[in-house]
Parts: sequence; structure tokens; C-alpha cells
Amino acid sequence: MIQDNYKLLVEVGFVFSVHEEKWQEKFMRLVAYKKLNGDCSVPSCYPNDQQLVSWVGSQRNNLQNGVSRKHHKRMLHKIGFSFFPGDKAWLVQFDKLIEHKNEHGHCNVSTTIRTTLSSWVKSTASVRKFECNEWFRVEETGFVEKRWLHF
Repeated sequence: MIQDNYKLLVEVGFVFSVHEEKWQEKFMRLVAYKKLNGDCSVPSCYPNDQQLVSWVGSQRNNLQNGVSRKHHKRMLHKIGFSFFPGDKAWLVQFDKLIEHKNEHGHCNVSTTIRTTLSSWVKSTASVRKFECNEWFRVEETGFVEKRWLHF
């Protein structure tokens, strides 16, 4: 009975949460941006929609502060939203880590070998919060760092 009532309310467009409705509206603007531009990387100087620029920044801040809702994270992740700008550069270094593992059989990068890679490993291990797909890729390599935070 209660489930039927819920479905009826949804069908007529009842708003259960004004906050959620606003979030969904901004999300749809991001989806439209992606359709137009091919990605979700809204530049900070995007003149067409400064509200979207602010919202994108808020989503990243919410994740880093641990206040993002799980279903929001999943929705953003599903459309290819990057919670961490610079992910392309991260993937380049990750590929170098894979090369290191293939060559040496492990992911323990020495500071005397591949200086840029060792710097990346050090900074990544101490600061980086991983998106789901990155965490799984890292786990597959055997490069495990206890300090990494993930969701």
C-alpha cells in the first residue's frame, strides 16, 4: 500500500526534497554539457553557466569532505565525472607504474629509479583519494598503500 502511494506521488511529480530536485537539475545540466563537449570537465572560466561551474566544484569538495551522498557519487561516476582534476596525468603515471611492475615484478618504486614515477608514487600514496575505477585498477597491480582513502 505504501509503495503504491509512493509510486502515485512520483508519477504526478511530487517533490520529496527540494535539495534533491536542485541537485538533479544541476546534474542534468552537467549531462547536457557532456553531450555538447564530450566530457564532464567544466572549466572554471566557463562563461555559459557559472552556476554549473560552482556546482561541479561543490561536488568535488563534498567528496573530499566526506559529505557526498552515495547515489550522487554513483550517478556522477556513471557519466564519467572526474572527482579529481588532473586524472589524465594520473593515468599517464599509472601506466608508468604498470611498466615498472612488468619490468621488476613489483610496484615498490625506488627513489633512485624513475624519479618522476617515485615522486608520483609518494604524492599519490599520501594525498590521493581514489575514484572507484582507479582503486580497482591499483588493486589489480598489487600496488597497495594503507593510507589511500576510497569509497
